Amino acid sequence: MVNDKQKLDDCAFDDLPDEFEVYPVIVKSDGDCLPSCGSVYLYGNPNQIDETRLRIIHELCTNDELYLSNEHLSKGNDSNKTEEKLAKSFAMYSDFYVPGVSLSENRIRKVFEAEVMSICTPRSFMGSYMHCQV
Repeated sequence: MVNDKQKLDDCAFDDLPDEFEVYPVIVKSDGDCLPSCGSVYLYGNPNQIDETRLRIIHELCTNDELYLSNEHLSKGNDSNKTEEKLAKSFAMYSDFYVPGVSLSENRIRKVFEAEVMSICTPRSFMGSYMHCQV
């Protein structure tokens, strides 16, 4: 057991290198998994899911230009392909992308905005675009 009666994820713990001083815990996979992970990280328990979801939405809305910026999205990427449009790649994996439709910057923004709007409902799964952004 870990803090606040969180159950240790034994499988994940066994796979961690020794130099990591973290304790992976089990979270529910009910559509709130990303906010639940954030709640455990921020507050030490999974009880602040709604607060965490709201903070994720606020972050994405307030800093939309950043999350649509190839320069920002390329940070931490070992590849030298910084000319590649990563926002376009993320948009293509979205449930809101219509295959065959050309992804202009305006359409990429619309996909991003649709993703953000879709996560406003509790227990709504955050798409691949959101997992890559947060």
